[in-house]
Parts: sequence; C-alpha cells; structure tokens
Amino acid sequence: MSDDLDRVLSTEESALVKDREIERVLNCCPWDYYSILEINPLKKDIQLQNQIKRTYRKKTLLIHPDKVSNPNAPHAFDRLKKAELVLSFDIPESESEIESQDDTSKLYVNEKKRLLAIYNDAENRLLRSKKIIQGDTYSEENYKQILQIVTEILNEEIKQEEIERNFQQQQEAKKMAELKKVQQERELKKKLANKWEDERDIRVNNWRSYTNKIEKPKSKSKKKSGNSKKNVLA
Repeated sequence: MSDDLDRVLSTEESALVKDREIERVLNCCPWDYYSILEINPLKKDIQLQNQIKRTYRKKTLLIHPDKVSNPNAPHAFDRLKKAELVLSFDIPESESEIESQDDTSKLYVNEKKRLLAIYNDAENRLLRSKKIIQGDTYSEENYKQILQIVTEILNEEIKQEEIERNFQQQQEAKKMAELKKVQQERELKKKLANKWEDERDIRVNNWRSYTNKIEKPKSKSKKKSGNSKKNVLA
C-alpha cells in the first residue's frame, strides 16, 4: 500500500515538475534563447557550447510531447529546439566568414550575435548605473535584472522590426496597386484602340450614309429654285 502511494506521489510530483518547466519556457521571452535554456552567456565558460547541448537534451527529455499530457508541451518543446538550434552555431571571428556561410547558417549566426550584443548592452547599462558590480558571476537577483533589460530590448527591437515590416508591406501593396492600375489603364487603352480599329468600316459606312442624307435635300432645293425662276418669267 505504501509503495503504491509512493509511486502515485512520485508520478504526480514528476508531472508537476514537467508542468512547471513547460510554464517556465513559455513565460520566457521567445527570442531570448539563453533564458529559455537557463544558460548565462555572460559567465566565462569554455564549455558553454557543450552546456547548451547537455541542457537541451535534459530539458527536451523532461517535456517531450510524446511523454507529457500537458497540451502546451509541443509549443514549449519547439521553443527549446529553436533555442538550441540558434545557440549551437559558433560565431566566426570575421564578417567575411559569416558572409561565406549559407543563408540559413548566416541567419542563425547573426541572431545569436545580436542576442549576445543585447546581453552585453544590458550588463553595461546596469554597470554604468552602478546597480551591479562586474564580476565573473552574478547573483540571482543581479542576473534577473539583466534578464529584465534583455527582455525589454528584445521586445522593443521586435516591435520596431514589426513596424518596419508593416511599413514595407504597405509600401509594396501601394506599389502593386499602382502597377495594377497602370496595367489596367494600358489594357483599357489597347482594348479601345482595337475596338476603334474593328469599327472602322462601320464608321466609314455611317459617314457615307450621313453625307448622302445631307446631299439629297440640296439637290431638291436646286430644283425648286429652278421652278421658281420659270414662274417669274411666266
């Protein structure tokens, strides 16, 4: 009986741990991959890349959607995958090395590079304001301050990128509308020109009919004029 109870409690505790980890991952800023994996990039550690892989493996086993009933597990799992994918890339020493990589690698390397720059910026802001003291490691409270600024910077950058993207989309939509209008006007002009050419014979015939109608009354008036002269002479 006691063993059964222990197993139930152990299962419930395990499920609770998994649910908490899923909630933690989803509460992280989606673009802060270090925070998602709970890794401090400011800590000087030559084994950082190995730590990324080990942490990723441990966390994905914990919340794998096939082993967890939590409906949010797939979403959290995808965030872990993206975080590991970006952070697993080594940043080349020179820009030329980055440019020589394929487009996908270049995208992830630049994303990781930007994130590291944001962490350094957040650290420097707090150091300048003397809210933290520089060291090889930071207290949990200091690191939370750094993470908060990182999140603020990321959200602001993403917001700005979204504004720029929407502006570009509006400009492209406006350009497409103008091109479509020009094309429609060109097609209409061509259609009218074709119609004008197709109706040439009709216009010629109509003109001939019109001129004939005008000429007939003139001939009658001449005839009447001649008769009136005869009457006068008579």
